[in-house]
Amino acid sequence: APLPERDVLDARAVFAALPQRECAWTGRPIPRFDVDHIIPFSLWRNNDLWNLVPASPAVNEKKSDRLVSRDSLVRSRDLIVHCWETLRGRSPARFDTEVRRALLRRGSLEAGGWQSAAFAGLVESVELLGHAGRIAWAHGADGLTITLPREKPCEYAVAFKITGENLR
Repeated sequence: APLPERDVLDARAVFAALPQRECAWTGRPIPRFDVDHIIPFSLWRNNDLWNLVPASPAVNEKKSDRLVSRDSLVRSRDLIVHCWETLRGRSPARFDTEVRRALLRRGSLEAGGWQSAAFAGLVESVELLGHAGRIAWAHGADGLTITLPREKPCEYAVAFKITGENLR
């Protein structure tokens, strides 16, 4: 069931304890920080640790409830993975459960390379060709669920472009 409210306290405590922090989106040092949802809470009510990163207050305010582009995610990969490794080091059972459920299709966190597999799960995307807006989607145990927009791009047929790494 979707969560009723944002809960970033555990991630905030982990990031606050770090001697230095960098904004996940700019790479700049940030003495003061917000905890940002990679996938905005308004789009997907999810407070999983993997979905939380430190961001400068100005960048977080500008990003607001928008998704970052795939290119921005890829540029921020090393910073995001560093956050994941830090969060996993502090709360391994919770982090492992959450990242397995949401981002990993196969494989284990114990095996090397979990970071690449999890990041590939994060950057997957779903687009409705001919539609300019965002498409709400979720990948769960039952497969891919896509929520269609109210206005269809045409009356006859629709096509989806689904991208990601290691899709099976």
